[in-house]
Amino acid sequence: MPTTFIPGYLAEFKVGANQLESMLSSGTLTLNKNIMLKHVAGAPEPTALAGLVTGTISVSGSVSAEDVAKLVTAFESTAVVAYIFQLGENGVAPDAGAYAGNAMVESLSVAFDADDSFTFSMDLVLDGLAAYAA
Repeated sequence: MPTTFIPGYLAEFKVGANQLESMLSSGTLTLNKNIMLKHVAGAPEPTALAGLVTGTISVSGSVSAEDVAKLVTAFESTAVVAYIFQLGENGVAPDAGAYAGNAMVESLSVAFDADDSFTFSMDLVLDGLAAYAA
């Protein structure tokens, strides 16, 4: 069976009411599960138990003057905002599913370089479990 790769440009990323995928060059969703080892009397090895699940989203890309306000609004919010991290084309059924939930923007960085292009990076911390829909 051939492997079908999802083109990186076919993605959706929404924070609150703002669609951000048009300015992204990369994005990473990281999910972590704290694994605890439980020792049981008489057993030669411990049993693994799933603990807390945490996650982060990191995105970066180019930013226009019109889009700076979207990033600043997301960063300045002191409440969690809804997000969608979709693996596939925006506006259609996801190629490989979508993650959705709530997150809070932890950091925002805006930078420029010699070719007069402004870039940004933004990190979000997930609030609760990332709900995956196939």
